[in-house]
Amino acid sequence: CPKSLVYNWENELDKFKIEIEKIVYVGSKKEREDIIKYIKEYQKKLIVISSYDTLRNDIDEFRDIKFDTIVLDEAQNIKSIDALRTIAAKSIDAEKRFVLTGTPIENGISDLWSIFDFLMPGYLYTYQRFKKIEERATTSDEKAMDFIIKKTAPFILRRTKKTVLKELPPKIEEVIYGKFDNESRKAYDSYLLKVKERMENPDTNKMEILADITKLRQLAISPKLLYNDYESDSEKIELLTNLIDNSVES
Repeated sequence: CPKSLVYNWENELDKFKIEIEKIVYVGSKKEREDIIKYIKEYQKKLIVISSYDTLRNDIDEFRDIKFDTIVLDEAQNIKSIDALRTIAAKSIDAEKRFVLTGTPIENGISDLWSIFDFLMPGYLYTYQRFKKIEERATTSDEKAMDFIIKKTAPFILRRTKKTVLKELPPKIEEVIYGKFDNESRKAYDSYLLKVKERMENPDTNKMEILADITKLRQLAISPKLLYNDYESDSEKIELLTNLIDNSVES
């Protein structure tokens, strides 16, 4: 799934009390190496949650792992056939494959080919052959369009707004979960320690404490807001830009 959703999926598994062991594949290179070792040695059922970009960077680590099932969330992330994240996702060895996407198929028929190439390689022919059918379909060739619909419809479970209208709340709120990277955590904990020491001092001005709370909130976003010489990227800012990119694409 996108990086901004890895902890959401972990939270969903907790919410529905899924009893299968789960692990989120994130962290520094050393932490990810330890997780891969754990995955390969684990003998029972295991759910691995990873982002497209992390999978793209570490695909060599996953090539020799045999999965029972792979599910792509926000599957429009693999619509570009030459993208490294697409190549990485398609190279995972899994017996069963599913995709989830909230992006309407009408966004582009050619996007459909890459997703089906992940699900069932060869089912929609080669990309060049499918492209020719698509070109005919987009120029009012009803036979070409009917052909694409008949080939794909049996494998697509769609929920339109009309069918779920009664279930939809008036407003949808989505909580995005993230965690500090090591450097941001150190910066936050260090300042938090200073705040605690000031709070224990009876001579501390209460207004200073309010200012400290504001600074802690800034540190939780990015240490760059407080320290000009801080160089590392903020995990929260990365999550935000990732979320915006995915929203724009959708």
